[in-house]
Amino acid sequence: MSLHAPLFPGDLAVRIDADELPRLHDDLERNGLACIDVVLKGCRDKADLMARMAAAMRYPEPPPFGANWDALADALRDLGWWPADGYALVIDARGFSDHVHDPLIPPLADALRDARAFWQEQDTAFVPFFLQ
Repeated sequence: MSLHAPLFPGDLAVRIDADELPRLHDDLERNGLACIDVVLKGCRDKADLMARMAAAMRYPEPPPFGANWDALADALRDLGWWPADGYALVIDARGFSDHVHDPLIPPLADALRDARAFWQEQDTAFVPFFLQ
């Protein structure tokens, strides 16, 4: 993966610049979308990524999922405890290191696709964004 190549395909996630982030948060709030912010700088491995995702989802109890991709996909589909008109996942991937993170991207993209398809069936927005 090139440092200039998008982290996620354009049909999956919307790439934004850091200077757009405050406006994005305002727009999401104004439109009733819950924002799940995940910062990946310094993320070391899959377990660290899972912990960051769990923390970002702000579960009212300890995170109900383990450190595997299926559990993450299930968690992204189970946000009913967080009432909102929709959900936005904002992934700050600045500082992601190619050699460490390349294996994490395809299964993370699959989990995001699964969640987006589920929420579309519920007629609820689920929009991944990423900063790179």
